[in-house]
Amino acid sequence: MLTRKKVKQILKLKTGTILLAALIFQINPARAESKKSKNEVPTVEKTKDVTTEKDSGEVDISDVQNQYWKAHDKQFEVIQNKQYSRAGRFEITPLFGLYQRISFQDTKTVGGALNYNFSEMWGAEISAYTMINNDSATLKRFKETRGATIEFNEEKTFLGIAPVFTPIYAKFSFLGNKISHFDMYISPILGATKTTDYRFTYGIGVGQKFWISPRFNIRVEYRWTQYNDRTTTSEGSTATKNGGPGYYDDTVNNQNLLFGIGFLF
Repeated sequence: MLTRKKVKQILKLKTGTILLAALIFQINPARAESKKSKNEVPTVEKTKDVTTEKDSGEVDISDVQNQYWKAHDKQFEVIQNKQYSRAGRFEITPLFGLYQRISFQDTKTVGGALNYNFSEMWGAEISAYTMINNDSATLKRFKETRGATIEFNEEKTFLGIAPVFTPIYAKFSFLGNKISHFDMYISPILGATKTTDYRFTYGIGVGQKFWISPRFNIRVEYRWTQYNDRTTTSEGSTATKNGGPGYYDDTVNNQNLLFGIGFLF
């Protein structure tokens, strides 16, 4: 039979057990949460790719375009950042030439050219130069040893016009320190060479321009021309006193290595 004292002891024991169980239940979830937080690896939020895309799915290259290309309404040339743009502009070039016609003369040419550029590839040019003639070493020796000279017509001036086609524009590294710009052109020539009269002349020129600034270039050109000439003779089998016509006809081929400094404006 339970006494009142024993009932109190049982109640105290049950109350302590319940409090101990509640305490253990409160501690274990806290330790589990702490352990879980220690074992978790911090996650890094992924960022979007630097390359942005338009709504249509095209890649936006506007930054790259502004840095390396000129705006051409989505049409890009192969060579970018050209040193100059010559379309719709004039170019003037003083010219000096090493002229070779025949072995009897040592000739230099001094003149110039004016060019108008319709586009980056096509232009038109008018050029003119005068010849500075001197007897060559061969002719001087002939005069000294024979006491005579060779009959031929000296050239005085040349005037010509030509379309200019520039199919090549390029860049190259100069000594690994500087990017240089150049272009190569071809120009078929029609004109007149003055000897005793103006002779119809045709030929072709091939040259290069090395750009040293957006306005100035160094020009080097090889030019070949040809015309038919008539030379009056007073000696030899063609002379009238010897029963000849008094002249001989000749086809003259000339070569001129031209150098100049061009100015674009």
